[in-house]
Amino acid sequence: MCRVWLISNMFFVRCVEFGIMKRRERSWMYDRLDGRNLKPDFLKGVGEFIEFCKEHPTCNDGDKIRCPCPLCDNRRFHDTETVRVHLYKKGFVRNYYQWICQGESLVESSSVQPNQYRDMVIDALGNNQEHLVNEEGNSVEEEPNDEAKKFIDLLKAAGDPLYEGSKLSVLEMASRIASLKCEFNLQHRCVDGFASLMNDAIPNNNQMGRTFNSTKKVLEGLELPHERIHTCPKGKL
Repeated sequence: MCRVWLISNMFFVRCVEFGIMKRRERSWMYDRLDGRNLKPDFLKGVGEFIEFCKEHPTCNDGDKIRCPCPLCDNRRFHDTETVRVHLYKKGFVRNYYQWICQGESLVESSSVQPNQYRDMVIDALGNNQEHLVNEEGNSVEEEPNDEAKKFIDLLKAAGDPLYEGSKLSVLEMASRIASLKCEFNLQHRCVDGFASLMNDAIPNNNQMGRTFNSTKKVLEGLELPHERIHTCPKGKL
C-alpha cells in the first residue's frame, strides 16, 4: 500500500533555513577562482576570517590560529599570513561554513538572536497561546489542556540549558539535530549514533536523548496538523 505523509511543519522549515543561513552568507568560501585569479569576494572573505580569528584569542595558540585549509584541516596552528597563503592556494576544507574551531558556535549561541527558539515556538503554535508566557509562577485553578501543556513544555525546553553551564538549550539542540537529519537525509541509525556519542561527550547531568526518537519527543508539540492520504486508487497498488 502506497502512502504519503503530508506534513505542514513551519518550525522545521525555519530551522533548516536558519541552519543553512551561513551557507548563503559564505558562498564565497567555495567560489575562489576566476580563471587563474582569486576573486575579490574571496580575498575579502579571507580577510574577514582572519579578523574573526584575531577577535577570538581563546581559540588560538598564542599569535597563531587554526588553519582550515584541506591540508591542515583545523588541526594545525600557523601565523595569520601563513594561513592566508594556505587559503589562497588551497581554499577551505569542505563544508566549513560555520567556523566552530575558531569559536563561532560559542559566539552565536550567546549573542545572536538569544530568544529565536522561543519566538519560533510562539510563531508555530499561534499567538492565542502567548498569554501563557507571562503566567509563570501564577496559580491556576484548572489543569492546562493538552495544547497548553505542549506549549509550556516547549517554552521550558527553549529556556532550559542542555546541561549546567551550556549555552545551548534543550530545544535548540533537538531542533539542530532534526535540521541536520533533514538537510543531509541522514538515516535514523546514523542520528542515533551521533546522539549517543554526544551524550557521552557532554556532562552526565544533561538533558539530551540518546536516540532520534527521544530527540523528536522534545519537538512533538511543534508538529502541525497533518493528514495521511493514499496515493494509489483505493489505497492499493
